Amino acid sequence: MPVTTQDLIQGVRKSRQFLFKHLDGLTETQWNWKPYPECKSVAETIKHLIVDDRFALYSLEAKEATSHDMYDVFNMRVEEEAPKEREALIAMVQNSFEAVMTAIQQRYGDCPLDTEIYIYGEKMTLANGIPYLSSEDLDRKSTRLNSSHLVISYAVFCLKKK
Repeated sequence: MPVTTQDLIQGVRKSRQFLFKHLDGLTETQWNWKPYPECKSVAETIKHLIVDDRFALYSLEAKEATSHDMYDVFNMRVEEEAPKEREALIAMVQNSFEAVMTAIQQRYGDCPLDTEIYIYGEKMTLANGIPYLSSEDLDRKSTRLNSSHLVISYAVFCLKKK
């Protein structure tokens, strides 16, 4: 059976749920811990995901190439708006993610995978764009890899074992 847009959407949802399940039961120390100074803490990573989600949604709604300068605008807004309370920040990232998934589902749920869309300001096919949403590891501004997303689940796992 061929892969569908729905399959890809479900894959991105599972990817984010994998992250969310590791947030349950973290202590304040674990929430703010960094494996090394250049790495984002769990709290910082959650804010970063909100920025990613908002920029992705903005790109989807613009339906054209968008400036990566907008990423910086969303980053500043999230820094200003982000609640200090962990549960509220988690709710904020869940809502931002759901907004992106709902937009994709409503606009492209029945479209073929070669349909062109804009994700993070870049034109690509649904087949490439939807999985790109779960590649939360790419620092889109500088194109350098930021390992904070790759290690976060492992770091949380290690902290929970202590």
